[in-house]
Amino acid sequence: MSRMFLALALIPWLVLTTVAEAAAGDWSSVILRQDPGLLLEITTDDGIVRTGYPAAVTADSLGLSAAPGLPALAAVAVTEIVRVRQERSAAARGWRTGGIIGGATGAAFGLLAAIFINSVSDENTWDNAAAPYAASAVGFAALGAATLGGAGALIGSGSETWYDLETGPAAPPRAWRLEPQAGLAAADDAGGDMYDDLHLRLFLPRRLGSWVEAGPDLGWMRLGTYSESWDGRSASVSDTWQAGGTARFAIPAGGLEPYVTLGLGWYHREDSWLGMNWGLGVRMNRVTAEVRGHYRSSGLDAEPSNSVMTVACGWACDL
Repeated sequence: MSRMFLALALIPWLVLTTVAEAAAGDWSSVILRQDPGLLLEITTDDGIVRTGYPAAVTADSLGLSAAPGLPALAAVAVTEIVRVRQERSAAARGWRTGGIIGGATGAAFGLLAAIFINSVSDENTWDNAAAPYAASAVGFAALGAATLGGAGALIGSGSETWYDLETGPAAPPRAWRLEPQAGLAAADDAGGDMYDDLHLRLFLPRRLGSWVEAGPDLGWMRLGTYSESWDGRSASVSDTWQAGGTARFAIPAGGLEPYVTLGLGWYHREDSWLGMNWGLGVRMNRVTAEVRGHYRSSGLDAEPSNSVMTVACGWACDL
């Protein structure tokens, strides 16, 4: 149980955010990229607020009309603009708010549930492992973010709200990302107790669509060899290597985004086998946290089991 606090060190990463540097741009190029049928609210440096639909947009001025497609009734100099907001459905804001609340609530619930399950079991099989607690927290965080995020989006879809626009051209997302991860890998010993050790992973996802990323996946699990002299139990688990491909499915709505992963590849200890893995995770901007279960899908299972659980946090960078 003393190692349970390692799980708590993984959770704060779920709420970290990163700040992207915006490229230099102007309000004209920003507004030209927007839907002309959406209402704008423009604030100038003299404190005056004007609302209308974009019309007659040039490099020097922005025209506003009373309705989409009508001639501009007023023009504003680009150099005088200090803020632009756009009225859109509140679904995205509801998703972000609900996702953050659901993720935090789910993580706390998952950690408490793991503690309770282990405390009431006949044998406390997780006493020497922190991975089950961290995995439960991450898994329930993903489920909570998806549940409350979806509820928030549904509630928000029936209303409108204002969103701030930012200057600078919206750079398209890079096709490839490099995502190193670090965490814990866990497996059962011959007596059924779970042990964990260091897990390192390198994921190279390529964007295949707004919802899907996929790419090669390399992993190393230092499970080592453990023994308990007081009852003679022992586990002979060597380092496990993994190489294959993984797909990640996420809803790119901003905030705390839950996702699901599916993977297939070769695993190697003393022998090699074809295995599959699936997992749940959450990400906020470039920070990810996920739990995955790895299962043997060919050949005979070794003792201890080839079923391995990993939980890790990572940081993604564009290539």
